[in-house]
Formats: sequence, C-alpha cells, structure tokens
Amino acid sequence: MTLDLVRSAKTFLRPLKSRLTRSRCPIAALSREFDPVWYRGKYLTREYLQEPLEHYLSEGMRLGHSPNGWFDEKFYLAFYPDVAKARNEGRILCGFQHYLENGRRENRVPRHELQKCLEDRMPGVTRPVLLDKVGDLARRLKPISAVKVARASSTVWVLLPSLNPDITFGGYHCVIELIKALVRRGHTVAVISCADRSNIEYFQHRNGENSFGSAAENVRLVNGCDLSSPIEVGVNDRFIAYSCWEAHLAHGLASLTNELRFALLAQEYEPAFHEHGSEHAILNSAYDLPHLPIFNSDSLRYFFEQGRLGLFGKRQSQGLPEYIVIEHVRARVRAPTRESMARNGRSRRLVMYARPEPHAARNLFPLGILGLSRAIERGVLVGSWEMLGIGALSAGHRVQLPRGYELFLKPKMPIEEYALFIAGTDLGISLMYASHPGLVSFELAEAGVRVVTNTFSTRSAEYLRGISENLIPCDPTIEGIAEGIERAVSGLDDTESRLRGANIPGPRSWDEVFDDKFFAKLSGFFHNRTRNGTADVVTANGERR
Repeated sequence: MTLDLVRSAKTFLRPLKSRLTRSRCPIAALSREFDPVWYRGKYLTREYLQEPLEHYLSEGMRLGHSPNGWFDEKFYLAFYPDVAKARNEGRILCGFQHYLENGRRENRVPRHELQKCLEDRMPGVTRPVLLDKVGDLARRLKPISAVKVARASSTVWVLLPSLNPDITFGGYHCVIELIKALVRRGHTVAVISCADRSNIEYFQHRNGENSFGSAAENVRLVNGCDLSSPIEVGVNDRFIAYSCWEAHLAHGLASLTNELRFALLAQEYEPAFHEHGSEHAILNSAYDLPHLPIFNSDSLRYFFEQGRLGLFGKRQSQGLPEYIVIEHVRARVRAPTRESMARNGRSRRLVMYARPEPHAARNLFPLGILGLSRAIERGVLVGSWEMLGIGALSAGHRVQLPRGYELFLKPKMPIEEYALFIAGTDLGISLMYASHPGLVSFELAEAGVRVVTNTFSTRSAEYLRGISENLIPCDPTIEGIAEGIERAVSGLDDTESRLRGANIPGPRSWDEVFDDKFFAKLSGFFHNRTRNGTADVVTANGERR
C-alpha cells in the first residue's frame, strides 16, 4: 500500500482520528498487513469503487471484517474475551490491531486451527500419547518363549512384573512371603521378572529382612524380557501370577502342563488402577482365564462374588467355584495405652496416607486434601496440630492448607520405622477408592488412632464399624471427608473406645497365613494330573510347534 493511498484514506477517517491517536495505532501498521485483493473478493462487489483499504478503515473494522486471509477478526474477538473487552472499551480499534501489537508476540492464534485452539485452552490435550501405548502393551503382553520337556520333577514359577526393592508395597511383601513358604516346604521355585530386568542381589541388599533371606539360594531368577533361549517347562510345573498382567503370560505357559489353570494372587480388582481404556479391558479379561484365585482378604472375595467377576461369573458358574482366601499380615504397631494417648500438653498429630503419584490415584490424595481443607475452614481442627503425610515416593513436599496449617509429606519408610512412627498419632486419614480395604487404615486403628476412611461398593460403613470403633466411615466426597474428620475429632478424648478399637483380629505372622491349611487347599492345584502331552515349543509370538 503506497503512502499516497494512505493519505487519501485519511479523508474517510476523520471520525476515527481521536481513537487512532489514543490507541497509538498508525494506519501504516495496519496497511502493511492488509490484502486488498483478498478483501475486495471477500467483501466488495466488482462495481464498488471505494478502495479496499479505505473501506476497511472507514467501515470494515466496525463491521468486524478481516484484513486478510490469514487473520479472522470475528474469531479472534470471540476466542480472546480480553481483546473483545479492550475493543468495546475503545482501547483498541479492532482485534487485528491487538494481534499486531501484542498477540503475535504472545503466540496467540490468528484464525481457527483446531489443534492450536485446543492446546491454547487445554495444553497437551492433542498429544497422541496412545500411539506409544500400542507398542508398550504389545511388549507387556508378549508371550514368554518356552519349551515343554519330559521330566517328572516340578517347578513352581512365580511371575512378577519386576523385582524392584524401591517400589515394594504390601502386595510384594505377600508374594515374597509366599515364595519363602514354598521353598521351606521343599518346592523348587523360579521367579520370572516379566516387565523389567531385575537381580536378586540388589533386592536382598535393599530389602533386608523383608527380602527372600536364605531362601534366595534356592530361588532362580529368570528375566523374561531378554531370554536367550526358551525356558523349559515340565508337565508337572505350576505357575503363579502376581497380577493380571502376568496372568495373561501365565495362561500361555500353563497350557504346556497337566494343569490348565494358573494361580492368581488377587490382591485388588486391578482394572481400578486404570481409566476405562485398553489397560482396563486387558486386566478385566484376565479374570476370565482359567485360574485359581488367592484372594487377599475376604472383603475382596466378597466384592468379586457380588460383582459376578471371574470364577463367580456366568461363564464359570458350573459347580462350586474354587478359591483360597488369605488375610494380609499388618505391620506390628505398638499397642496403645492410656498413658500414650494422654496429651500432656503435646500437639495433636494428624497422619494422612498421602500418595500423590499417578499410579496411586485410588488413594484419592487430591480429594483427601480438599476434605481436610474444608474441615479446617469450618474450625474442626484448631490449635496446635502436627500434620504429616506418609507413603510418598519423593521427599520434602509441603501442602499449604487453610489458616496457616500445612501437611508435610514424608517419603515411604521401612516397615519398622513406619510402625514406630504412627504410634502417638491421634487422627488419621486413609482413603482407598477400590475394593480392597487397604492396610494403612487398619494399622492406624490398631495404634489407637481415629481413622477417617471411605466406603466403597461392598465395603460399607457397617462393615468398617464392625472391624473397629476407630474406623470412621465417610463418603468419598469433600463434604463426606470433612464430616468424617469432624466425627473423628469429637471422639479423640474417648480413651476407652480408642483402646477397644485397637483390638483388631488378624494374623500376626506370615507363618499363620501360609500354614498347613493354606497348602492343603493348594494341594489340588499342585497335584492335579489330568493331562499328558508331548514336547511343545511356544515361540516368542505365542505360536506352538
């Protein structure tokens, strides 16, 4: 656009002169980015004699016309309310002025582009993260290469995701104790690490008394992710899967033996770990495979029965379902006394099971914080309170709460330190939005702590109250948690009730869990001799030859 044309356009702009001055937007700046050919074709008829720029400056801006094909004036004003507000208040002439002066530098979107608009409002929403999931799931479910061999002896194969001592929670403690019990009873045991490369030496080094101990000398570790040759499976071998992921692998391996079933350590309804996507569907389908479930708590068994899941479902309803139920050994906490619960001028202590990591979403960390904040805002917690979170995988985080309180997150600690730590606690918050009741709430209650814990499906308020007076059931909502905290605080001075609530039945050692009765129930699985066959090879692709 020539300078002469700009000068001639000023004849049409006298009503806008003062606004142009206030906005410090020279006409030349707009004209440099103006496309007269595009503008005429978009807005003006062939017979229209007025120059496109003159029309834009005198009429088009007011009408919301765009100056060129790459900037959409009406979109820009609609998408950015702050720009529309500035124009309506006369601080700018149009959205295009804002874009030239600020929007381009701020990486604002000049016209509608689906991905850019979505990313502006919801950063990351268009990332195709599930493309990577395809390969991840294929690797996780890749069959373990195996060959069937003729031998009379038997091996019990325990399939684990990994043998990582740095992320061993209650479920791993259970399977390690089962392996130790199998070795003590003379079984040959081999562990297959299915997802990661592991080594027993590091596990032993980090876990101390909670590791295999002397049993490690009789346990062979196989890394399924980098086998140099197929594993040899005898017809009398047996397979135990730690989780539903390993269940799919154990199913293929068990087909080489005379027992089509594998044993599954059912320690949770595992699809609850994932949103309703591919992982959820894969894990849920594992319960339809032929298996012997070992339910970790009768509460979990009841959830499966009521939901008609797995062997309780219609497809496996012929005859009485066969399963085993165990109860998890809780940490040995110090028994509370009247003296230990006396305040004697000390601050109250609140302990929250606080796991802010994505894999622990079922522990409802954000919801717990919001419920605790609501209780503080209502004045339920007043005075001197020490507030601590336990169970995190990272250290030093502080969560700011209303009225100057804060929750300090302590990292996951060794079991002995944890048992000592929760002694002397007054109020606990331990949430679990899943079918298994969890251990922390029971361990806190056993230490004489009033514990707010949520109901879920078959885990009703009546069920929780029947276990301990120290368990305070609540709805898994902000309001429900806040009300639960209020009820718990109101009962802190009832020492006799807290002492009664600390008496919770359950096994005190793993020898009580994996005892003669347990192995008697498992004997049918170990000694079934219903099939015979010749040597097979299962290739890496799961094909048999």
